[in-house]
Amino acid sequence: MNRFKLTLGLLAMTQLVGGFTPAPVAWTPLVKVAAVETVSEQEPELELVSHEVSVILGDQLDPMSLVVGGVWDQLETPFVDVSELKTTEAVFVAKKGNKSVTRRVIVHVIDGTPPEITKLNTEIIDVPYGTALNVNKHFEAVDNIDGVITEYNVLKDFSSKQLGDQELEFEVVDSSGNATAATLKVNVVDVKAPVINRTKSSISVEWNEKVDVLKYFSAQDDVDGDVDVKLVKGYSVGNPGKYTVKVSATDKAGNEATATMVVNVKLQPDFEAPKITRKQNSVTVNYGQKINISNYFTVTDNIDKVVKLKVTQGYNASKAGTQTVKVSATDRYGNTSRSSIEVVVKAKVVNSSNTNASGKGAGVAALARKQVGKRYVFGSSGPSTFDCSGLVKYVYAQYGVSLAHSARSQARSGRAVSVGNMSAWQAGDILIYGYGSNVTHSAIYIGNGLSVHALNSRMPVSVLGVRKVTTPLIGVRRIF
Repeated sequence: MNRFKLTLGLLAMTQLVGGFTPAPVAWTPLVKVAAVETVSEQEPELELVSHEVSVILGDQLDPMSLVVGGVWDQLETPFVDVSELKTTEAVFVAKKGNKSVTRRVIVHVIDGTPPEITKLNTEIIDVPYGTALNVNKHFEAVDNIDGVITEYNVLKDFSSKQLGDQELEFEVVDSSGNATAATLKVNVVDVKAPVINRTKSSISVEWNEKVDVLKYFSAQDDVDGDVDVKLVKGYSVGNPGKYTVKVSATDKAGNEATATMVVNVKLQPDFEAPKITRKQNSVTVNYGQKINISNYFTVTDNIDKVVKLKVTQGYNASKAGTQTVKVSATDRYGNTSRSSIEVVVKAKVVNSSNTNASGKGAGVAALARKQVGKRYVFGSSGPSTFDCSGLVKYVYAQYGVSLAHSARSQARSGRAVSVGNMSAWQAGDILIYGYGSNVTHSAIYIGNGLSVHALNSRMPVSVLGVRKVTTPLIGVRRIF
C-alpha cells in the first residue's frame, strides 16, 4: 500500500458534500482535523473535510464526500440519517494493521425550504388616506415545518400620506430563517369628506336684508386642507319666516359634506292698518234671527293676504230696534282698523194661529205631538213606529188626507208658505228640509217655532226647534 503524506494547513472547501450545488447546504470552512505527520507504516491516517457540516433536510449524504484523504487498510464509514431535523455524528474509523484512527464529523440536518405564499392578492388594494394596511388580509403562507405563518417583515413600506399607486414589499420567514418575499400593489385614495365648521346654528336678519351666510362656515380636508364652502340653498330676503340654509364643501377627490343653518327673516316694517270695507250701511233681521256679520264686510291689507274680521260688539237678536255692531281687523304687525254696521231687529210677531191653533191644522198638530216618544223605523208609517214622511202621512190620514209616503212628494202637496216669514206659519203646516231641489226630510209644525220630527234611528219621535235640524229648511206647505 502506498503511503500518503498530507500537507499541513487549512484547506479551502471547493467541493460540496455529496456533490450537490452550494445553495441548499451551509458549509463551514475546511479545517484539518489533526496534524498529519509521518508515522510508521503501522499508523493509519484519515483526513476529513471539516469537523462540522450542515445538510438540508431530505437530501442524501455520501459519507465518503466527507473524506479528503489518508492512509489506511480499512475504512469504516457511517450511515447518516438526514430524514428529520436533528444534529448527529458521522463516525469514521480508519484501520491499518492492528492500529486504528477514529474521526467524527458533527452533522446538522437543517430546513432549507422557504415558506410558500399560497394566496396573494394581486389586485390593486385601495387604502384610505392616512390609514394602515392590514397585510395579513391579503396573503396566506405555509411552511413545510412551521405550518401556517402569519407574521411578516416589511421590506419596503408605502406612505399612507401620499395619494396614488405604490407598492409594499414584505417577506415571511420560517423558524429556520428561510424567507420568501412578495409585493402588494396599493392605491392610497381620499375617501373622507371635508369637515364643515359652523360658528352659529341660527341667525336673524331684517326683512329684505341680504347676509352672506357663507361667512359663518369653514371647511377643512385631511388631504386638501382648506376647502371652499358653497351655498346650496339660501333664503328669501323679502319673505318673513324661518329658512334652513344649506351649504356644501367638496374636496378634490369628490367627497362632499353638507351643513345647515337656520335663518329667521324678520317681519317687514308695516305701520299701515288693514282696510275694512262695509258692503252696506245697515241690515234688517227678524226677531231672534242671527246672521254672520263678516258677510257684510271685506278686509284687505298691504302685506298680509288674509286678515280675520273680529266682532267686538254684537247685537241682541231678542231685542227689537236698531243696534250698532262693531268690528275690527288687526294684521300681524299689530295695526288695527275698526268699523261698524247698523242691525235693525224687527219686532216679535205673535200670530194667533201659532199659539191658539184651531180647526184641522190644530188637530194635526195635537195628534203629531201625541206620537212623541215612539220609535223611529225607516219605511214605517205608524201607528207605533215611524220615519219622517211616514209620521206626516199617518197624522194627515187621520184627518182624511192621503199623502204619499215620500218627503219629496209631500214637498209638492198643498200650497207654499213663505219660509222666511215664520209669522205666517200655522200649526199643522208641513216643514220641508233638504238642499236646493234635493228634499231629504219632512216634519209637522206645531207652533211657537217648534215642530214634531221622526228624525233618525238614534232618537225617538221628538219635538225640536224648526231650525235645530242640521239640514236646511227649504219649504213650508199648507194642506188646510
